[in-house]
Amino acid sequence: LESATRIHGISNEFLSNKPLFVDIACDFLSFIADSPLVIHNAAFDLSFINHELKLLNLPTIQPQNSIDTISITKKLFPGSSFSLDALCKRFSISTSARQKHGALLDAELLADVYLELMGGSQLTIDLSSSIIKTNKQLAVKKKELRKRVFKISTQEIKAHRLFLRAHLKNPIWDKYLQD
Repeated sequence: LESATRIHGISNEFLSNKPLFVDIACDFLSFIADSPLVIHNAAFDLSFINHELKLLNLPTIQPQNSIDTISITKKLFPGSSFSLDALCKRFSISTSARQKHGALLDAELLADVYLELMGGSQLTIDLSSSIIKTNKQLAVKKKELRKRVFKISTQEIKAHRLFLRAHLKNPIWDKYLQD
C-alpha cells in the first residue's frame, strides 16, 4: 500500500469519501457510450475495468472499442521504448507538471502523445507572422488583378450539353439545357 501511494500519491484517507465503482459504473458507461477509448496498454486497463463491470453484471468494453497507443507505437517505432514517459520525451511533450502518476494528468499527456502518433500537432510551426504577411501580399495582388471576362462559344455550350445528357440521367437542370 505504501509503495502504491508513493507512485500515484493516492492514500486510503484520500479515497475515504470518494464514490465506489458500483456507484458510478452506469454513469461511466453512459459517458463513454460507443466512443472509442484511447488507452495506453488497452489490454491491461480493460482487464481491470471489465472485471469490475462483470462483477456488476454490466456490459464490458470490447477491445475493438479502444485505440491502444502502445500498438500504434510498436508499428510506427519498432524496437523503441513505448512507455508514456518515453513517448513524451520522443515528441517533446513536457512532463514537468507530473509529480506522481495521476490518471488525469496521464490522460492529458496521452492525448498529446496520441495527436503526435496520428500525424502531429506540429507545435513548432508558427504561421502567425507569415499569415499577416500573406494577407497583406494578397491585398496588393488583388488590386493588381484585372477582372477577366471569358466568352464561351456556341460550339462549347452545345458540347457541354451533350456531355451532361450523356453522363447524367435526368438532371434537374435539363429543362434549362435547350439547344
